[in-house]
Amino acid sequence: MRAEVQAALREAGLPPGALVPVRVTRYRAVLDRVRDTFTTGSRWTGHQRPLWTARKGHLVSAQVADGPSTVALLIPGPDAVWLLLEDWAGTKAEGRHWVFEGEARAAAAVLGQLFHVEYAVVARDCSWLLCENHHGVMTAVGDVMKERFQALLAQSVAGLAAPPQGGRVS
Repeated sequence: MRAEVQAALREAGLPPGALVPVRVTRYRAVLDRVRDTFTTGSRWTGHQRPLWTARKGHLVSAQVADGPSTVALLIPGPDAVWLLLEDWAGTKAEGRHWVFEGEARAAAAVLGQLFHVEYAVVARDCSWLLCENHHGVMTAVGDVMKERFQALLAQSVAGLAAPPQGGRVS
């Protein structure tokens, strides 16, 4: 997955340091913090359920036509984020996610080059999480991201934005 991410950064014209793997010594701590904040799931077990199956708190979900473009619309700036990519190839020795850190624009660019991957983009302060599953359903958790996503959904309904395709608030 590291090679795919680096190739995607090159394709987008971004430097290799725009999105880098989280150090092995921080991997579990980052995943535990994300799980503790956003899911009802357990901490590190090595075989955890996908992030999108056990969310806690209020959220906004919608089917999206183009997840990476939606991410770019929702997080347009240089926000510091973690990008969690599901290990669909089963190449990780531990866990089910590759964890990268960098700028949101780099995460969106990389996602635009990867296909059929479940992912989560998480604010480094864990104030919000934005994820998309393999069904094309995007979910926003955290007040700031829920508000942004709801506004984008409203624009879509009004014909001002194209990516989302309907939505649900819970």
